[in-house]
Parts: sequence; structure tokens; C-alpha cells
Amino acid sequence: MIVDMKQLMLAGQVEGPDDVATLVRAHRASSGVTQVDVAQAANVARLTVVKLENGQAPQLALATAARVVEAAGAVMVAGYAPDPADIVAAFDLGAVGEALQVIPRGREDVIIEAQYVIEPEVVAATLGSERLDLPYTKVRVMCGGVTTDGPALAVQRCGQLISLYRKAVRAAATATRDVPLAVATLGGIHALDSSGDPLQSTLLWLVRALMVGAPETETLFAANVRLLWHGYPWLCPAAGPGASFEAHDDALAALKWTGQADRYLANLTAGLPARATRWPR
Repeated sequence: MIVDMKQLMLAGQVEGPDDVATLVRAHRASSGVTQVDVAQAANVARLTVVKLENGQAPQLALATAARVVEAAGAVMVAGYAPDPADIVAAFDLGAVGEALQVIPRGREDVIIEAQYVIEPEVVAATLGSERLDLPYTKVRVMCGGVTTDGPALAVQRCGQLISLYRKAVRAAATATRDVPLAVATLGGIHALDSSGDPLQSTLLWLVRALMVGAPETETLFAANVRLLWHGYPWLCPAAGPGASFEAHDDALAALKWTGQADRYLANLTAGLPARATRWPR
């Protein structure tokens, strides 16, 4: 998704046509980081940072712009920040089950799949969504309880995700009643409205929480506990083996800054048809 930088503003707005350039420079300076530091953290060329700071990058991919801005120590928000409730009108959550093939199979089936089949895929996809590079073969090795080599941060995070994933699956397997959901954000506690269809209410809670700044991985894992409990398959970003993390980045950025929930939810369910063909019937 390409965004016009002139239509974006940053937290701590400055009047004038060069708001973004001015604030990126100011935030970078106050954070004590160089243009090279920002470029490396955002995974872009230094020239991109230079052009952005000089108002010479009028159009950038939304995810790229967000990474550069955040690496400089600022927070990017859209010129129009949609009310999270607007996504209900923009995207029919009531049709998501049919449109995205998210169909309940029964609680026992999806928990067995989560425990014994898809753990490496979920962990690898989550690492990809966090832009951590660890080959899928090594993720499988670590899921089998064997240590492996690789980038220290990626290996450490892989171990954390395996533990977090197993804790989530265990919570779904042992819950005796519907799972409550709540997450703390800068705007306060974001709690689930459990009335209505469990799929609709869980996905609505998820996208609203992400729009107000909740951390993606932990929030998505929490939502999946409730989805598993109701018999829905585990949803994870399409950012693992054979998938593009750029597509996930763009979908998440579009959700956070323009309220496009459909792209993000479609990204989460992209791998479900392939998983369904492997599931023993």
C-alpha cells in the first residue's frame, strides 16, 4: 500500500508542509540515533531516510514509512484516524466465516492440530511477522526440544514463542468456560464484548486492540485461545515459510492507520486452506 507522506502527521505535530520531515529529524536527534541507525533498524537504505528527512520522499509503502518513523523514535498516525467502531461498517465481520473459510471443526480437533501438527508453522510465521530470521528447519528442531545455532535474538525469541504458544494451547484445552479477553494499552484496558457470535466478537476485539496499540503477537495469541476453545483453527500471520513478511507488514499497517481490517484478517487466514488439506478427516 502506497501512502502520500503529505497526508500523514506524527505525534507532537508541527505546523507547516514539512511536518513529517521536521518531526523525523527532531525525534531522531532527541533519540540520539543516526540516519544509519534508523536505516538499519527499519531495514531500508540510508538514502530513503535522507530523502524522508528532507521532504523528498513524497510516497512510500505505508509499512516502510511506519518502520522509518518508529525507528527514529516517533509514532505515526494517519491524518484521518478512524474510530475502531468504523470497521464494523467497513468490513462485515458476520461474513468472515464464509468469506475466509474460518469454519469450526470441533474443539478437540483444533486442539489436537495445535498440539501436534502446526506448532512449527505458527512459531516460524510469528518470527517472520516480527522480522526475525531463523530457518524453518531450525524452528522445527527447537520445537522438538533440541537447541540449535543461529542469530542469538532469533533463537531466544523462538524459545519464548514456543513457550508462549504451548501455554496458550494448554489454556484453551483446560478452560472449563468461555475465555475472557482483555489487554492493556496506552488508552486503558481493552476488554472483550462476549455477546454475539464468538468468531465475530473475538476478531472484532483483536482488530480493535491492534488499532489502539496492543502488541500484535501477545494479543493474537490471546485471541487464539478463545478461538480454539470455540473450535476454530489457530490463526497466524502469513509470514512464515514461502510467504512474504512485507505483505503482513502492509496489512498490519493498513489496519493500524487506515482501519482496513479485511486485509489483515485475510492475511491471518491465508494459510488455512493448505492446512485443511493436510488435516486427516
